[in-house]
Amino acid sequence: MKITVLRQGKETVREIALEMVLIGRGGGTGAPDLGLSADPYVSRKHAMLTERHGAIWIEDLGSKLGTTVNGKPIQNRGEWRLRPSDVIVMGETTLRMEPSSPPPTPAPASSLTDAQGRTEFHLMVAPDPEPLRTRPVAAAGRRALVLDAVSGSVIVSSHGQE
Repeated sequence: MKITVLRQGKETVREIALEMVLIGRGGGTGAPDLGLSADPYVSRKHAMLTERHGAIWIEDLGSKLGTTVNGKPIQNRGEWRLRPSDVIVMGETTLRMEPSSPPPTPAPASSLTDAQGRTEFHLMVAPDPEPLRTRPVAAAGRRALVLDAVSGSVIVSSHGQE
């Protein structure tokens, strides 16, 4: 993954060929994959980045001063999916991420039919489900289910209005 690090006006870009990247200040046992030792407000083991299926996830590892994504604290929230425009702040350091591989292409919609051959259900798998949260996904009289392609979680389950 490509990581852009900005601290005190200095920007550096790192390309790290790992699926999991430990971010921290270092010291003690186990050096971090992305060392931010110049920032005294970053914990020794501050956060973990994980790249899966073209998406990058971040998890704060119980750091003392926390991690924010676009200004929102993510401590004690488990993994947080990052978007290309997200800004991550830990201590006095700002990070931006880009995945090594492009996100997966959407799977084609599938339909289930009833015994009379009528379309009963449409299934879509969305690599970026955000736009689907705010617009209708089911036509009148139809039902739709949208899954996040990375996590497999249900994003939208809707019934079209007549």
